[in-house]
Amino acid sequence: MRKINYTIAAFFLSLALQNVNADTARENLSRCLSGNYPSLCNYGLLSSEDLARTKEAERQVNLKRCLTGNYSSLCNYGLLSSAEISSVKEAERRVNLNRCLTGNYPSLCNYSLLSSTELSRTKESERQVNLNRCLTGNYPSLCDYSLLSATELKKVKAAESKAETALKNMPKKARAPLPRGDACYESSIMKPSPFMGNDGEIFKLDDGSLWEVKYEYEYMYEYYPDVIICPSKGKLVIDGKSLNVEYVGGR
Repeated sequence: MRKINYTIAAFFLSLALQNVNADTARENLSRCLSGNYPSLCNYGLLSSEDLARTKEAERQVNLKRCLTGNYSSLCNYGLLSSAEISSVKEAERRVNLNRCLTGNYPSLCNYSLLSSTELSRTKESERQVNLNRCLTGNYPSLCDYSLLSATELKKVKAAESKAETALKNMPKKARAPLPRGDACYESSIMKPSPFMGNDGEIFKLDDGSLWEVKYEYEYMYEYYPDVIICPSKGKLVIDGKSLNVEYVGGR
């Protein structure tokens, strides 16, 4: 009788293991066929037909990502046809050009992808962005004086002197008051667009307050994103990611 019980137990254990293995195989197949997680796909559990479908799904996901032109470091060119590579390179060139022409992100601009005319326009945009920033007088550390003419430099120095004097004469309690007290609140980033989330970037919220990103390098490319700002903590929450920020004025 005991031997029969052992046999029955072994049968049900075997059946349970088969069910577990079947569930694991189904989950793996679903994950593989999404094409999004090659590193998490166990190809050894796939039939030859499912493996072919998985590889095509991965190829399509990669192609879609590549064609945005935004993620060249994540693009697997080895999965692309020659025609697709041409389209991807053109997309990357177009995205790079748009980024360069804003003048806001010289460190992210690939000048080698620009024509001579595009390079001239980019350099002029960078010069204008720098000039506008410098003329506020509020950000000497962010001002590239080498891009200024003698006349512009004179105006900038006057603006910086005026800003410094105004700050010294401002009552201590009135300096850089934090908007809306200490509570966190919802807002949207209006400028710049796109918002990158990199160190030194000055951004403006929809309430008019100005903030500076501190010691972060996220390269987010967010257009008018909804955010949560926590003044007392010096934190900006965007897409679930927390960034260090500092209030610099405005409203």
